[in-house]
Amino acid sequence: MKKIYKKLIYLLISILILLGIVYFASGFIIKSLFSEKINEIRIDEIYRINYKSAHINPFTFGVDIKGLELIPDSSQEIQKLYKYHSILAHIQIKKIAIHQIGLIHFLRTKELNLDNIKIKKPIINVYKNSHFKKKKKSEKKEAPDTDVIITQLNDIQINDFSYSYYVKGNLISDFSFESLILEFNHPTINLSKIPDIRESIRFDDISTDMENISIKNTKTHYHINLKDLHYNKQNSKLIIHGFAFIPQLDKKAFAASHTYQSDRMNLNISLIELLNIDIQRFLKDKTICIKKMNVKGANLEVFRDKNYPIDLKKFPKLPQQALRASKQKFEIDSIHIIHANVVYLEKAEETKKVGKIELRNINAKVTNMGNTKAWISKKKMVVNADFSLYDKGHIHTKLTFPLKANTFYYSGHLSKMSLSAFNPFTIPVASLKIKSGETSKLDFQGSANNTFSSGDMDFYYHDLKVSLLKKPKKSGKAQEYKIVNYIANRMLIPNENPDKKGRFYHASIDFERDKNKGFFNYLVKSILSGLKDTLITQENKKNKKTKKE
Repeated sequence: MKKIYKKLIYLLISILILLGIVYFASGFIIKSLFSEKINEIRIDEIYRINYKSAHINPFTFGVDIKGLELIPDSSQEIQKLYKYHSILAHIQIKKIAIHQIGLIHFLRTKELNLDNIKIKKPIINVYKNSHFKKKKKSEKKEAPDTDVIITQLNDIQINDFSYSYYVKGNLISDFSFESLILEFNHPTINLSKIPDIRESIRFDDISTDMENISIKNTKTHYHINLKDLHYNKQNSKLIIHGFAFIPQLDKKAFAASHTYQSDRMNLNISLIELLNIDIQRFLKDKTICIKKMNVKGANLEVFRDKNYPIDLKKFPKLPQQALRASKQKFEIDSIHIIHANVVYLEKAEETKKVGKIELRNINAKVTNMGNTKAWISKKKMVVNADFSLYDKGHIHTKLTFPLKANTFYYSGHLSKMSLSAFNPFTIPVASLKIKSGETSKLDFQGSANNTFSSGDMDFYYHDLKVSLLKKPKKSGKAQEYKIVNYIANRMLIPNENPDKKGRFYHASIDFERDKNKGFFNYLVKSILSGLKDTLITQENKKNKKTKKE
């Protein structure tokens, strides 16, 4: 028995030695057969191929290629062609392993059967060519003269993929991601149809995992970061964690970098889910189709400095106008916003003080957001939102936008709330302090077009008392206009609605849009016009209809 074991061990060692010889010897054979041909190849006119080593792997019945590199040829003759390429790239791949190559079947049928392809640690650096020039006569790139088809391949795996894109010749990339993992299941590759991506590559499933994605835009002073991204074709689901839209300038510097008033936005989102993505529709006509989108844990801060002028040449569009103007066609059945917060900061004219409006715990649903011809002709985009104002009063609002028209409809309800909660905004912005007052409820509804908004408002409140503030030169502390405030509270501003006799005033919403300002300004000013109509003098109220409660 011992002799048999020894013979088996010797046989095993011999086989391993033979396999090792095949592995290392194949490197010399491949180099001698293909090195010259590879050195002559120029991909896309300017790129040459380098590799460190290539071996036949007898353990996997495949080929291992290490240190593969695709770089622009630095010869003077090729450098003259650089200017005809909008980007220049440098690609490095640590290792490519091709397993179980069916050579005999390939020689008979020209159909190449493989088990899988593993690509380890590819690094791609892409540089924008500032000297790019278009060729006068552009010739169509023809497909390779081959009828080779890879018909059997279980999967292609790409691990630890890094990518960087440089717009300017600096050390910091303008777009990058790292640690990308890609997996294609059961792909079929037809080399003769490479110009047409849909026809040349087909696969049953694709999944991707990406980390630390960064997009920088020096023109807009914003960076976009994503912590990680996951996609799976089989369930048509894309998940993004840690989305951040970050301004690169502080509030003062951002305002100073713009000639006119501009909103500085800082947005962070914990989770974004895109469900039932129609990839085939996108490949067919470039339309993005998403059944459902979830946005969880969004926090948005908006800052505006009103000490700068308004751009009178700028005419912001209504939401449906902006959708129709978008070149990218898309259809999103529903968007669900869950537990979001919005803080609006405004620096009033000729003051250093900043007013604040807080919308907390926003839960909203947007339906029929899209701009294809079919949607525009038939559908309405509807927004239903619930949130708290300063964490004090609950608001429900509904907005309806017919996609075909330039009109919209709005309505809302505010529950019981202390009116002094508005002081963080009214004191610094309007020098108005609400000393007391409480709303029982507020209801409004209206419609608007591109120029004018009209509607109705019922504002129930009691015990309202306000104070206009002045700013002394020495102390800098705001003080009250005592006489003016006495007259305002006793004679000009009714402190309750309905009054003590039970008469209720139904207010009107009437507002002409400032076309140089955006949609949200238009909506808020429309609602404020109803509040203003409610708080007019008793003399003017007598000319309005009253109702006994």
